[in-house]
Amino acid sequence: MSESLLSLLIGWCAFASAAAWLVPKTWLTYALLAAGVGFLAMADIFSLALLAFGACVVLVVTRSFKGRYLATIAGVLLLATGYLAFIVTAPRGFGSGIASGVVLPLGMAFSTLRLIHVLIEHYKGGLRDHTAVEFLAYLLLPGSLPVGPIHRLDDFIRDLRRHRRDPSLLSSGLERVLYGMVKIVFICNYLLQQKIHPLLEVTAPATLLTDYLGLILSWCNLYIAFSGFSDIAIGTAAMTGFRLRENFDWPFLASDITQFWRRWHISLAHWCRDYVYAPVLAISRRPVMGVLAAMVVLGLWHEFSLRYLLWGVYHGLGIAAHRAFVQHTAGVAFRNHLWWNIVATLMTLHFVLFSFPVTKAVASWLSSL
Repeated sequence: MSESLLSLLIGWCAFASAAAWLVPKTWLTYALLAAGVGFLAMADIFSLALLAFGACVVLVVTRSFKGRYLATIAGVLLLATGYLAFIVTAPRGFGSGIASGVVLPLGMAFSTLRLIHVLIEHYKGGLRDHTAVEFLAYLLLPGSLPVGPIHRLDDFIRDLRRHRRDPSLLSSGLERVLYGMVKIVFICNYLLQQKIHPLLEVTAPATLLTDYLGLILSWCNLYIAFSGFSDIAIGTAAMTGFRLRENFDWPFLASDITQFWRRWHISLAHWCRDYVYAPVLAISRRPVMGVLAAMVVLGLWHEFSLRYLLWGVYHGLGIAAHRAFVQHTAGVAFRNHLWWNIVATLMTLHFVLFSFPVTKAVASWLSSL
């Protein structure tokens, strides 16, 4: 995300936060909706139009075909295939580092998952009663628009109905926003991209060590930037009186791959658990199938390609292997030792680090056959 877009996001988040403290409670929903519409309209009007179309699909299905299984499936398929169509047709090369993907309309990846969540939960009867304006305010909450977290509608409606002006939330939220901006502007944009990365390119010859250091630098850049935007979203929501779920919890300190996915992009991992893993497990009665399906969907969500399909399989097999290892070593003493935790953490870290190079190489080999 460019610095101009970041400034625009911060400006509209400040507007939403101020509105939460200044306007009467009956106007709050409209103020939040106005902030989200204003941000997307100024950032990318096409993204706003696409989001409006997706919202219309959900409103039609949930209002006109309430409780209809086929209508819900049709709505989910329309949203999912529309998103996949953009992944397939959009230009490549957006971003930098190991997770470069495609140019997508702003927030489309996260908004699509929110819309599918609303459709499924509405069919299951798991949502509080809400108005169309409340639904749109949830969808357009400014801070979470670009990169999540993927918060849930029921949590938003609960906070909206119980909304109160809490000075402690305001101060902690502002601190979180500043923390996120330091991550993005200083650590990522200045320190990593402008200082360390050019220094590595100029001073180090092209060796395996250089590639290894570049891999670590890319993952650091991805993690710090992504978690920084999550900090801004969570902090802004707190300043307006809403609580968003955490999205990262020191994932590179995880001692196994299962724990890593409980700490990395938590809201997306939970979405895949609820809407992919659980249904596949219920049908197949085999946890391995559920894990593989969830990780493949997670991979293809990033990019609809053979490389990301293999990336999902890679992580799915890693989780399945770890579960089998835990079952066969239950009660073994060495798993409680400090040295084992250190070794396990390093092994998990490198399993994640090499996920993209390994799957990219395998995809290239398969394509050449």
